Amino acid sequence: MQLKRKLSAVDSDDIAGVLNDIGIVYLNMGNYQSAKKYFRDAVDLHNLLLGEHESTVLSYHNLAKTYFVTKSYSKALDCYKQASTMRLEILGEHVHTADSFHALGGVYYRMGDFTSALEAFQKASDMRSNLLGDHLDKAQSYYYVGVAQFYTGDFEGALESLQKALKLGKRLKLYPGVADIINDLGRVHLKMGDYQSARKQFQKAVILNKMLRGEHVDTANSCHNLASMYLLLGSYPKALNLCEQALSI
Repeated sequence: MQLKRKLSAVDSDDIAGVLNDIGIVYLNMGNYQSAKKYFRDAVDLHNLLLGEHESTVLSYHNLAKTYFVTKSYSKALDCYKQASTMRLEILGEHVHTADSFHALGGVYYRMGDFTSALEAFQKASDMRSNLLGDHLDKAQSYYYVGVAQFYTGDFEGALESLQKALKLGKRLKLYPGVADIINDLGRVHLKMGDYQSARKQFQKAVILNKMLRGEHVDTANSCHNLASMYLLLGSYPKALNLCEQALSI
């Protein structure tokens, strides 16, 4: 597309906006190659005309999402790095800046770089804690910080973060997300060797998932986690019953 020839006829930012919109349509249609093309054109045009600007950031986010769904994680990472750095320069500590760092953490997490994921999630969490009251995004940040801490071996930190997420999640009635937090708390207690606490958390997760999700993969996973716990405790009939429940789901 000969973009420069059109700049005199139509407002340049409108062109970039149209490119983004076309990219979004292709993305929603599952035509990722076309989506990438239009998002890249939007990024290039916004960089050329606006430089560090919120519109440029949004173009990077759209391109990053497309790379992410096509599992081009290193390219998604580059886009989110640009977006988070740009927002930090433009907005400083802001909820949108936190969103960019949270997205960056998600890519690191998917790539298995849990240390870098934790760093990015923590930046997002710190901003959201300072800027937001009781809010879904704040609970989400506590949760992902806790999960990243779990995978980096910081079980005490994971326990504290997940407990914060659980407390806020209950206050906001974020079901069935609360069941996921409780399940992960069980995993932390298990790693710390506190089998009784782990069993109690897994039991709660099973009850909640059955009530909220019914026959669902998360319900089956909760049953399996509790079964594994009973195996460790030597309660074999209970373990067998739960394994059979998990298989039936």
